[in-house]
Amino acid sequence: MKLISLICILFSFPLMRAQGPCAVMHKETSCPAQFPGGKAAMRDWISLSRKNVAVNHREIVGVTFCIDTTGRPVNVGFVRVNPSRGTLTEIEKEALRLIENMPDWIPARTGVNCSEKVCEEVILAIDFYPEAGS
Repeated sequence: MKLISLICILFSFPLMRAQGPCAVMHKETSCPAQFPGGKAAMRDWISLSRKNVAVNHREIVGVTFCIDTTGRPVNVGFVRVNPSRGTLTEIEKEALRLIENMPDWIPARTGVNCSEKVCEEVILAIDFYPEAGS
């Protein structure tokens, strides 16, 4: 069984989205959405929750999703170099499984004293590396 190193980089920013539970997105939030415990806790959760996927070279999966006003990750999609490719790769399937099983986030808020919960889109880049020596 190969051990895969996983590095997560989190960029959180709102974008306009026209469908689903986050049909109204705010361009500016006072308090961005946050994984419980922050970025380090998210990296730890992903490392403990992921299933091993064999890769021969570094693979990067760009995942986009919305954190709705209840804190759930919804509307999961992928950032692809070749968007016409229709089928998901094994690492994309694993990234999707991870996002769908994430615990609830702290939703983004806007307004005076961050009083209003709003939807926010998150882009997460996940790097998969082959096991050392393979």
